[in-house]
Amino acid sequence: MNKLKFQVETKRIIEILSNDIYDSPYALLRENIQNAYDAILMRNAHDPDDFPLSEGQIDVLYNMEERRLEIIDNGIGMNEDVLKENFWKAGSSGKRTELASQAGVIGTFGIGAMANFGVADRLEVYTRPIGSLVTFFSAVDRDALSLTEECIDFSILEHEYPVGTRIIVHLDKSQQFDWNQATQYILPYIKYVQVRIMFRENNIGGLSYQKELLPADSKMESNAVFNYAHYQAKVSTSISGNGQVACHISDIFIHGQPVKGELVLKQGMGAIMGLRNYFGLAHIPLNSYYSLGGVANLILLHPTAGREALSRGSIAIVQDLVRLGEEAISIAIAETEYADLNTAFMSFIQAYNRYDLAKKIKIQVYPNDELVPLELIATAFEGHQLFYASASDKQLIDSFTTGNTSVCSLSNQSPRRQVQLKYLTQYLQIPSLPTEVQIQKIYKETELSSAEMSFVLQLAYYLRNDYQLTNVKVQFAELTHFVSVHVLHINGEVHIYLKRDSDIVKQVLAYRERDYASFPIFIKDFIRAYLYKRVSDYIPSSIKVGADAFYKMLQDQSDTFILEQKDIGAAETLLSDYLKGEESLSDVLDKMGKLGRSQTDSVTSSQVGSVETIIPDLVMSPMNVAAETHQAPAQGSNRVFPAMPPIYRRDTETDMKILTVNNAYPQLNDFNLFLSLSNRLGGLTDFFWSAHTTKILWASHRIVYIFTRTPDQTTLYYDIELKEPLTETNAGGDAFPSTTLITKSKIFIPIPTVIRSAFEVHDKKKEFFIRYDII
Repeated sequence: MNKLKFQVETKRIIEILSNDIYDSPYALLRENIQNAYDAILMRNAHDPDDFPLSEGQIDVLYNMEERRLEIIDNGIGMNEDVLKENFWKAGSSGKRTELASQAGVIGTFGIGAMANFGVADRLEVYTRPIGSLVTFFSAVDRDALSLTEECIDFSILEHEYPVGTRIIVHLDKSQQFDWNQATQYILPYIKYVQVRIMFRENNIGGLSYQKELLPADSKMESNAVFNYAHYQAKVSTSISGNGQVACHISDIFIHGQPVKGELVLKQGMGAIMGLRNYFGLAHIPLNSYYSLGGVANLILLHPTAGREALSRGSIAIVQDLVRLGEEAISIAIAETEYADLNTAFMSFIQAYNRYDLAKKIKIQVYPNDELVPLELIATAFEGHQLFYASASDKQLIDSFTTGNTSVCSLSNQSPRRQVQLKYLTQYLQIPSLPTEVQIQKIYKETELSSAEMSFVLQLAYYLRNDYQLTNVKVQFAELTHFVSVHVLHINGEVHIYLKRDSDIVKQVLAYRERDYASFPIFIKDFIRAYLYKRVSDYIPSSIKVGADAFYKMLQDQSDTFILEQKDIGAAETLLSDYLKGEESLSDVLDKMGKLGRSQTDSVTSSQVGSVETIIPDLVMSPMNVAAETHQAPAQGSNRVFPAMPPIYRRDTETDMKILTVNNAYPQLNDFNLFLSLSNRLGGLTDFFWSAHTTKILWASHRIVYIFTRTPDQTTLYYDIELKEPLTETNAGGDAFPSTTLITKSKIFIPIPTVIRSAFEVHDKKKEFFIRYDII
């Protein structure tokens, strides 16, 4: 039988062992630095007392003119056998020894010198092993390489060299090698290495990934041991001031065996760099609900031959440890306020059915339109009939949220919606809202008491006259599903059905017996508190006429609106006299100058009264219209409150400019001070009578109110300029529940507690400028 000779093309083999398995021509830099670092690790493991790791150093030098790259280390060096059988022999590694394993070396593939020939045309090696008095020199030109013949120069140098290895790479002139690009390429691999790596005498190693990734301003920290599958580890979790989470995973055991290394991960980093003994291997593609990134520094990680990725087994280990870390993070977040802010936390809950962690996540609850943590739903609404419904079913929700019935409104956003739903159904057994209210009976007028008839008639009267609901019909009825008020729009007519024995109806009728004179006022409060949101869609938009008139009035005045009404009148009289020729221009300007010096609003102590004294029926009202406390909000809270009509007390006359409140009243949304608007705005009841929203901003000397009314979105800007700056608060502002109070001749607006001191009048009067306009 004839035989053929197995042939190998040397040049192609060199290409495969250099260019084709590495992702960059700068890979030779990474491979040589890694070999130098391994040599230092092995020297330290050989004699840690004589050579502590802190003594290790790698120098990288580059001569651009000669295109010569040098990598010098003070590691363990190579003896003659290692140099010949491992460094110059592809596929053979001298790092598969007990000492190498103890040292935790990085490379074990045995590609050695071949990594250089992708960009080098000559390679020289000087190496002196520890304990030797001689240095071994070897070198070869790339064109002389052969797999069948001896081609590498080798000699023993008797003169003394330091212990370690010096690699000299002569770069191929046809290859591009940019020093800055090379530095940027190598940095991710070596920046955490715990020895000095000198690039042109600058140390670019020795950084701490813990300092880089773990927050210095941690607001919460926890430490605990966690188990997942066959893993066990200690996890330290922290949360920064902006809610970003991080964790440190250490003391790792796999199948009960300890594993040297750790993971340091941070939310939002997106990528994890695999390290082995602090030397970078490759980025690890992982699934993470928190988009965790950072480092996985584990001695058992192994890269593929070309370093473009880690082995599948290595990736699987890191993925499992990240899963363990995410569970630790989630358990820590679950006990904090950040639970309601971190969408990644909610995604984790949903993915792993950990709905037991959702207790701090909030949900909107009606009728008070408040955000309540899920864990407090049962206790906060004890004695209430509770349902849940989609946030898009607002009209249906409004039908049910009266009396002792409350509805948890599911978010429209995922995954918050799914988490809320599972918690309500699995842990609280709250049923879904029925799809519709049934009217089982409508009471005839002859079946009603005189008090009930009075209630129905006055309710219809005020809806027609104050809200222009001309086609409205109010009736008592029997309603299903604990509903107290039900509104339907039938053939252009608004039908309002009141449950006869509902708590709120009984409450209003009881006040009729107690204080008949105040009964109409309570009817108005009932409309504001319980009916307005249900009928607002049917209120005609013809009220825009009032806004048009208001806008025209403002256009007619071109001043800054800081005069009192009496001052405006005096100025207009002077101008009229001038136009008639009865006053000279100089006289008019002189007199107007005197008026200008008094262009302020002022409040004296005699103009400060209390709501309890001046409007006692208001604080006696049984209607709870509070949406949320008005105390100073956190910056950026972006709260939203529905537009609401004013509190109407047109029968009350007062000369007071400030009204204080001694106690907190829900019908006043817990505000405790109200300021009268400029007298000139007193005639603009039409604007404020419509439902409107309220935003308040403040800084330094300025407090700005922005009232926006529906449905025409006309906006009134009211600017208060103080003579003295606000001293007890920084700049701030937010939306607030509309709590505008209208009396016979004045309009009062609420003052947030955080800026109340600016309007407190003691022994002297308070003065401030005002401006207002339509935006």
